[in-house]
Amino acid sequence: MTTHHFFSPHRDDGILIFGGHILNLLSNNESVVLHIIFGMDGYLRPQFIEELKTVGIRHPHINKLITFPKMHNSNYRERIGDLLTSKGSNSLELGIIIRHLEESIIAQKASYKLCEYDLPCAYPLRNYLKFNDPLREDDYIYMRDILTGKSSYEDNHFKKTKQLLFDTKPVSELHHLLNPTKLTSGDDVKLYFPAGIGGHPDHLILAKIGINISQQHPEKIVFGQDLPYSLVQEWFCESPLPFKKMEKCVVGIEQSLSGKLELLSLYKSQLSEEDLRLAEAYPKYIGHLISREYKLKGDFEKLIRKNIPVEIQYQFPYA
Repeated sequence: MTTHHFFSPHRDDGILIFGGHILNLLSNNESVVLHIIFGMDGYLRPQFIEELKTVGIRHPHINKLITFPKMHNSNYRERIGDLLTSKGSNSLELGIIIRHLEESIIAQKASYKLCEYDLPCAYPLRNYLKFNDPLREDDYIYMRDILTGKSSYEDNHFKKTKQLLFDTKPVSELHHLLNPTKLTSGDDVKLYFPAGIGGHPDHLILAKIGINISQQHPEKIVFGQDLPYSLVQEWFCESPLPFKKMEKCVVGIEQSLSGKLELLSLYKSQLSEEDLRLAEAYPKYIGHLISREYKLKGDFEKLIRKNIPVEIQYQFPYA
């Protein structure tokens, strides 16, 4: 049976980009693994931070995370409480723990395997000044070589942050999947990457790794539109994908959109009500937006006529 591996730059991206497709696969008893690559991302949206400052550990979302079934580690409450009352330097760890809890609960609810890694994100841990700074080529090569096993990764900068309450996977577990010289045609896997739309360096790194693998194994590689960045059409030019040379496919998510939105609603520290509204509207109307511009594979016109929500995917042609 094929194992479907989804490579998410940060916590929330995998479900934003591929959530409907993931739920479709799970409903068909397919094997799904979601990999969170740049796990040292502790961003919390400003409004959520203000709520935390006011309510503290009694915040209803924090309480729900800590008391969620199967979350048996009682140290979460104590550690989050300590971080909420400390100053500055521990805000990163607070964000990482809260985002980890959200991601773990979503994986449990959806019933897919979750693998989290501890690579530092571009902003601010790799010294990018804003979220969509141009990707530095040397940074891409460095991260690519770590993820494909061409070099080792020794983290001396984030030891304090790494002393978290959860275990991350060793990056070595990715080396077979992400190194085209180790991956073989006999490996029954499908690998899913963000398209890099929007220009975020971490998204671009994974998109370029996917392109690299596709040169030897195009049949195994799928790219998905980066939400919410794909809502802004001019950001498409930031992606490294040669869209004109690729096949654009649609995945109908009529049966799974509500489930996707339910999962996204659990990212309260990251997604606003407006984000959720757009996540619901975009799959319903993207077909109308692009149906005049592209000839898509599959029975696309039928999906449009029936107003069936879709997710858009890209693949390199292969025999």
